Amino acid sequence: MPKEVSKTKIEATLERMKGLPKKEKQSFTLREAVHQMGGEISKLLGRGYTYKEISVVLKEQGIEIAPATLKQYFSEAKQRRSGSGRKPRSKGEGSANQKQEGQSGSGHVNSGLSRTQVKALPVPESPQVGQMYYVIGKSLDKVLRLERVEGKTGVFVLSHSPDQAPVTVPLSEIREPK
Repeated sequence: MPKEVSKTKIEATLERMKGLPKKEKQSFTLREAVHQMGGEISKLLGRGYTYKEISVVLKEQGIEIAPATLKQYFSEAKQRRSGSGRKPRSKGEGSANQKQEGQSGSGHVNSGLSRTQVKALPVPESPQVGQMYYVIGKSLDKVLRLERVEGKTGVFVLSHSPDQAPVTVPLSEIREPK
């Protein structure tokens, strides 16, 4: 038998909820942490430090991150500050068995979504150069940056590995990022 709640009780509860103060976030993903420290990381790079040296400093503080992942997240933070980057994934998104944010064993960015979830995402109507997209097929579970469009195919590159050969994929095999 469903329990009933009076309108007065609902209104009082809503007022109480509206009056609650904002809670400050106490825990962050590696990506979020790097984004928050972006200004200082930029200063260290400007003073001649390498990503490897900065990752050692972070490790000393209990923040373990590979130099390549640090470089990737820092690049995202720079793009985001300049207004051209995509929104980083928030904590809790992706599958439970997703690897820690960063790279899969193949060196590609792990999308964190299952095959079914990626296939269910919309195909972009007009893909934008420079944006990140999920790529289906041989490159499934990879998020790649669109470098250029050639007819009905897109040429993709790993944003953190510009020296790697581009991947050509039919536009019908890419999906919008969440």
